[in-house]
Amino acid sequence: MSKRTSGFTIRESELAKTLEITIQKLDLVIVFFDSDPNDQWELKEDHHFIYFNKSLNERLFSEQGAYAVAKYIDETQPQNIWNRIKEFITKHREKIRNAFVNQKIYENSSSLTLRNNRHFLSKKDVVKIFCTN
Repeated sequence: MSKRTSGFTIRESELAKTLEITIQKLDLVIVFFDSDPNDQWELKEDHHFIYFNKSLNERLFSEQGAYAVAKYIDETQPQNIWNRIKEFITKHREKIRNAFVNQKIYENSSSLTLRNNRHFLSKKDVVKIFCTN
């Protein structure tokens, strides 16, 4: 995988399936993100997603892009009482968030070492995990 696509690992179809929406609904969400530059929702090409196949409009998302879409859907989609009960019982959204976190940690734990019965990571890996500087 080239350097340009190394941080973009989530296919559009996988993201839609995980969020339990159609690809068409995901496309509408992305169009909404682009419609108003002054709102709080931001989804930038080459930062949150890239085009895997521009002619077919297929995208690859980064973890930040997938999280931004998931957060938007979570905050804007009205939930009925049955969905709330189902979420309370299954903890589906919590599992999705935990999966994103686990993947991020797993991908950036190459420097994990054990010293004096404590585990340590390099500063580089910690910065990547927490997405800070």
